[in-house]
Parts: sequence; structure tokens; C-alpha cells
Amino acid sequence: MRLNLFFAFIVSTFLCSKIVEAISFFIPKKAPWIYIIPAIFLLLAIVYRKIAFLKKTAMKIFLVLSTLIPYLALVFYIILCIINYPSEGSFEEKLKPEYVTEQEINAGNHLAKMLEEFDEKLAVSNQDLIRNTKIIDSNKSAIIELIKRTDNDRKEVFEFINKNSIAIPSTFDKTRKFNFLSEGSDNSIVHIRTLITIFKLELFEMERLKMEQKYDEAVNKYILAWHNLANAYRIKNTDLIGALCLVAISKDMGEYYYNNQNTFASYDLKELANLKDDIIDNLDRTYKVGFSNEYMRYKTMLENSGSIWPLMDRNKYLRRLDGYYYSSAESVRNPLDIVPYEEPVDFGAMEDPIFLKDYIGEFLYNINDGVYSGLTENAIKRKNEISVYFYAMDKNNYKNVPQDYFTGKKIKISKFSDRIEIDVHTSFKLDKTQNFIIIK
Repeated sequence: MRLNLFFAFIVSTFLCSKIVEAISFFIPKKAPWIYIIPAIFLLLAIVYRKIAFLKKTAMKIFLVLSTLIPYLALVFYIILCIINYPSEGSFEEKLKPEYVTEQEINAGNHLAKMLEEFDEKLAVSNQDLIRNTKIIDSNKSAIIELIKRTDNDRKEVFEFINKNSIAIPSTFDKTRKFNFLSEGSDNSIVHIRTLITIFKLELFEMERLKMEQKYDEAVNKYILAWHNLANAYRIKNTDLIGALCLVAISKDMGEYYYNNQNTFASYDLKELANLKDDIIDNLDRTYKVGFSNEYMRYKTMLENSGSIWPLMDRNKYLRRLDGYYYSSAESVRNPLDIVPYEEPVDFGAMEDPIFLKDYIGEFLYNINDGVYSGLTENAIKRKNEISVYFYAMDKNNYKNVPQDYFTGKKIKISKFSDRIEIDVHTSFKLDKTQNFIIIK
């Protein structure tokens, strides 16, 4: 019996070490308490001959049954190893990090400092006020005061962006291990978000100028803002949230034109329409870089973490994630050029022994698919909107009808004496359209 208890101690210690490694993927803190189980087997093996109570028949039966638990668990572990053998080897990655120079990173650090200082000058209450105030309400005294107070700072930020090649400095901890429940900012997300605030203040100022009937100044400021945004799109090494922030600014800028078409009607905005291709190309690049950076973060964290095979095949998971992110990035660029990727397994349809194959990897892959499944569709929808806005601005070239990115065909337009009505698709299913009315 002592030998049996000792073997149970060895087997349970091995299994507990595997359990601790698996738990570390989901809980930030370690779980040393689990080693109480093998400690009990060791203690019983040591004191077995000294305590008569342990030698009674009923107790012996109980101890035998107890030692069966780690043995059965070991059998289950061996079955897992057989089902998941062999683990995948290395593979050629499709996603590559964007090349940036040290000078661009230094410029990115300087921009980050400028935006941090801008944030510090705005109290949280002021940031909330800007976020929650509609552009048409720019006559609020608090908004007017913020426009005046931030004028020079906004000019300095735009001047720096326009004059420098910039790469967002990564703040991701390269020694960090993977943990499903861990939190933390991996890149300069906050700094890119600050640009949303800055551009909205620009729109507030345009609206103020329009209210004061300073239309030339308002339109010139609007034109300049689009040039500033085009240069902001050239910023390198952004993450996905940074890409979403830039697209959100584009949406706000486009909607301002759309809602104020009468104000812009007598102005030539052809130079803005000429920015379209550059902005769309950099939008595509920004999303691809964002997916690449997201993949590289996962890869770094997993490589820093201990292997939990056979519960998870790290290389298999990274290969599938690389393929999924690459396909998503290519879909943003051209939805019609479908790049295949491995679909996540439907857990409801899984059956033994498939259920036991790379379970944690499959679980994490399903979560990634759920998080990012709508992101590419939203990006393409925004590209359609941007195309419509630029098309509307170029009033002398209405024959140059842009394409609907969901179909690859020219967008549907209906011409009337005083307006043009446009319908563009908003999803891959092509079951919904968004209507725009452009005043001639």
C-alpha cells in the first residue's frame, strides 16, 4: 500500500503540474494550492506503517479507491496525448510586421508626448463634454472656450503630423505571458483616440465659423482638416483600435459635409475628392498592420508561456490565427478576393474524440472569430461611405461613379433634376442598403 500511495503521489504531482500550467492561461494568479492532493498521498505513504487506523480493511479500500483517481486521470491524459499527436511544427507566417525606422519611432514618441499633454490640458469632464456634444451645438459656452483654449495645441499636433514620417511606438511588454483574463494597454491606443477629440474640436470650430457666416474660413478649414486626416492615415504601426479611430474620424468628417451640403454647394472641393485613393489605400494598410500587430502580440505571449500540449497545440493555433487575420485584412482590401481560412469548430456539433482535440486552442480561436467577425464588414461599409462623400464633393465629375466594395460593381445611382440618390450595400449578405441624397 505504501508503494501504491507513493506512485499515486508521483502521478498526481505530474498531473497537477499540467493542471497548474493550464489554469495559468485563464487565471492571472498561480494555483499552488492544487498540490495539496499529491502532498496528502505523500504524507499517507510516510505515516502508513505508523498509524494502525490506516491498515483497517475499510480504510484500505478507501485508499485504494483514492489512488485510482490519479491513475484514471493519467490514462485520460495519455488518451489526450494520443488524440493530439503529433503537434504541429513551425510554419511560414503570412502576416509580417510593418517596417519602421528608429527615426519614425522617435517621431511617434514625440507625437505621443504631445497628445498626452493635450489630454492633460483637458479634464475628463471636458473630454466627456466633447464626446457627447453634437456638432450643431457648438455654440455652447463651454465648447467655445475649449475651441479657443486648444487652438494652438491642435495646430502644433497637425503641423507635426504633416511634416514627419511617424510610427506609433509599441508599449507592449515583450516579456508578458498569455493570460485570458489579463488586462492592459498593448499599444498607444489612447494617443490615437485623442485625435478623435482633436478633429471633433476642428468640426466645432467650422460650425462656429459657419454660424458667424464666415463661410470661406469654414470651408478652407474643412479642406485643411481632410489633408490633416490624410496625413494621419499615413502613421505607421497602428493597432486595430487605432484603425477604428481613424475610420471614425473619416465618418465624422464625411457626415459633416453631407449634413451641410448647402454650405459647400458653391465651393470647388475637387482637391478633396483627389484624396480618396490615398485615404482608402492607407485605410487598407492600417487594418492590415493592425491585424499583424494583433497576431504578433498573441505570438509573443504564447511563446513566453509554458506549453500546455496536449490541451493546446500552440503552432496549430498560431497558424490558424495567422490565416484568419490575413484573410480578414485582405477582405478589407478587396472583399471579392476571398482568401480562405480555417473555420472555427462548432462546439455544439463536436463529438468524442474530436471533442478532446486541441480543446483550449479551439476555444480561443472561437473567441477570436466572435470578436473580429464583424470588424471587416464594418470597415468595408465605411469605405463605401467615404467613397460616396468624396463622389458628392466632386460636383464636376459625377460621371466617375465609384464602386460598391461589397459587389465590385458601380454604386447604384438615380439622377434627378435637383439631386442624386445613391444606394450602397452595408453587409456581405447584400440584403441591406444605405441611401444617400446628394444635392446638385
